Amino acid sequence: MKALLSKQPGPPETLVLEETADLVAGPGEVVIAVKAAGVNFPDALIIEDKYQFKPERPFAPGGEVAGVVTSVGEGVAHVKPGARVIGSLGWGGFAEQARTPLGRLSGGERGRLMLAQLLAKPSNLLVLDEPTNDFDMETLDVLEDMLSEYPGTVLLISHDRDFLDRLVSGVIVPEGGGRWTEYAGGYSDMLAQRGADLTRENRKSEPQKAARASAPATVESQPAKRRMSFKDKHALETLPNTIAALQAEADALQQQLADPKFYARDRAAFENATSALGKLQEQIASAEERWLELETEREALAGDGAAMESRD
Repeated sequence: MKALLSKQPGPPETLVLEETADLVAGPGEVVIAVKAAGVNFPDALIIEDKYQFKPERPFAPGGEVAGVVTSVGEGVAHVKPGARVIGSLGWGGFAEQARTPLGRLSGGERGRLMLAQLLAKPSNLLVLDEPTNDFDMETLDVLEDMLSEYPGTVLLISHDRDFLDRLVSGVIVPEGGGRWTEYAGGYSDMLAQRGADLTRENRKSEPQKAARASAPATVESQPAKRRMSFKDKHALETLPNTIAALQAEADALQQQLADPKFYARDRAAFENATSALGKLQEQIASAEERWLELETEREALAGDGAAMESRD
């Protein structure tokens, strides 16, 4: 059999793949044919002799493994050969976290766990409410990949417009009065088909229109035209450039975080970059929402002005 071994202190490049003797399960032991192993940041420190745990060499790094049981030793009754298992050595990586009681997990960690359990079960319908909350960029990518390959129907509520644009094939929008309309494509496609005004009023019923038309005409004073304030007009004109600049910063941070060696090289810088990216994404979402509000107001005022001119 082959094994990935650490035979001398050093970076991951010093690991070697070698033929080793087949393992024999002793009393109370289990031999697992490893199909996947997690080599995480603490494991990298272990092979460099910079971690509190220093195993005797040669040893196989990776605190967590998944595979198939090939043999069991005397006294082992809870698993049998052929069983698929996950195993933890109890040190490094996420070994400690894997045994954390559910009650001690944070809200975000519980959300990830529940979503993972949900996606692991066979189904043909998923209903998700804000599934992207409290997720880092890597987890978002995994979630997007899994949902895009999901064989059934996914109904989701999300404030993440980019997520909707990349993933969904239709958007359902409330029109008021108990009416809902489905638009093909993502969020941007819906705006293109429907218009940017998501707060337009319900249409008056036909009986109301007929009654109003039959009523005697009265002379009404013309209301003064409403206009956008200078501050709002300036914000409407400058927000697109502001959003573009923020997006450029976010793209640069995402490219930096995409470096697989970044975390191992400088963990503090990695965490700072992750935090900065989260704040930038919040600023982008806030700026986009503000621009949409102002654009909606501008179109409403333009419509009011046109209606007044037609009455004149």
